[in-house]
Amino acid sequence: MRALIAGFGALLAGLLVVGGVVLDDEPRPVEDSGGSGELNLDAVPEEFRAALLDAAGRCPGVSGPLLAAQIEVESGWNPAAVSPAGAQGIAQFMPGTWRTWGRDYSGDGVADPFNATDAIGSQADYMCHLRDLSDAGLASGAMSGDAVQLTLASYNAGPGAVAKHRGIPPFTETRRYVDRVLAAVAKYTLTGDDGQYEGQGPGVSADGTYRVSMPGSGHLDPSTLCELSWSPRILLRCDAAQALERLNVAYTDRFGAPLGVSDGYRDYASQVAIAAAKPHLAAKPGTSNHGWGLAADLIGVSPEGSERYRWLREHGPTYGWQHPSWARIGGSKPEAWHWEYVGVRT
Repeated sequence: MRALIAGFGALLAGLLVVGGVVLDDEPRPVEDSGGSGELNLDAVPEEFRAALLDAAGRCPGVSGPLLAAQIEVESGWNPAAVSPAGAQGIAQFMPGTWRTWGRDYSGDGVADPFNATDAIGSQADYMCHLRDLSDAGLASGAMSGDAVQLTLASYNAGPGAVAKHRGIPPFTETRRYVDRVLAAVAKYTLTGDDGQYEGQGPGVSADGTYRVSMPGSGHLDPSTLCELSWSPRILLRCDAAQALERLNVAYTDRFGAPLGVSDGYRDYASQVAIAAAKPHLAAKPGTSNHGWGLAADLIGVSPEGSERYRWLREHGPTYGWQHPSWARIGGSKPEAWHWEYVGVRT
């Protein structure tokens, strides 16, 4: 791995000297946006489930939900798709790339880009290779950004373009491609929640106090969200809003005034703006749980140890609202005001 990092750094340095570099002028996250999660098989066409299950998780950082979202954007699950540029099959391999990465996963003796089993298995192999290149570039400092986003950009524009620009290239098509794939990840992710929201957001952490970060946030249709009755400008996913309504009734009975809420759902553009203004405080654009309508910033509960904070810590979980362990004193980013809806765990 060390040799790979060094070699990749040298390659990028060579590109800088020869071709120059166009730096991405948008704020970029510095950590991995995720791509983990359990595959929601109900969202996958039945004829492709076995191939996708076999390909899922072939390497860290390239999950089943990510591969499924990519297929949706690439071909709409059409094994016979051919693009105007000549990309072929369900995973839209260019012929030259297929000659290198195409494998016979169906066992019929032929590696065929129009065979969905061959194509999905080869897609996973190629994505793992691109993920390795992204990890090496980030580790060497030769590029910056988010490993999942860089991997997707490499699949769309080619790893050479990503290397040259030291990140996601300034190509409209590529940037839209990355956003579209990340936005579709939620559809193919099993959250563990019951009811209408299964597969439509990040899962709950092992300690049950927060939603595990996943890409694609900030792209919800606001018309599907619910306003808080006492703070109408705040939108949340409807199950989270209803639970906070019930918590607020109990809070108001105890303290004589409703909960103050300064923030709920944030769209992607707002996440980018906040990350630019508060880079050490804000979550990575596209991964914030505010962008899933599952986080709220509460006013008047700070600091930890205050009466109101202690009351919320004790009673919030009854209504499915938790103060994440990472946001507590001693956590990675103490924020007494940040609370997340995880549902009532039984």
